[in-house]
Amino acid sequence: MFWEPFLGLTGIPEPDDLSPMLRSLKGTAGISANMVYRIVKETVTAAADVIEETAPVSAAKLRKASTHWFRHTAVTHADDAGVNLKYLQASARHEKVETTAIYQHAEDHRWHDAWNKLSYDR
Repeated sequence: MFWEPFLGLTGIPEPDDLSPMLRSLKGTAGISANMVYRIVKETVTAAADVIEETAPVSAAKLRKASTHWFRHTAVTHADDAGVNLKYLQASARHEKVETTAIYQHAEDHRWHDAWNKLSYDR
């Protein structure tokens, strides 16, 4: 990118690079959590506007999306993929593992589906 040399950055970050991925307009600091939230809300609202006419139900769901919703979705998918609870906890930035365990509802669905496959009419 053209702005990387201006900030004294290389094209590819070093493995130990702790500089912010999303930078403020000055380029020296990261953007705030509030700014990330506002950018996400603006983006999903614009996407909802585009699909409103052809998919109003999806548009309504999309309008409810937030940074928390994306984080919840990512942790849920990682759990479904078998990622260890300890890593899910770290990714979700939860202090207590019990909070993260709430995301493990997908396993409950699999358990319920397995029981529903049983036929009691034999």
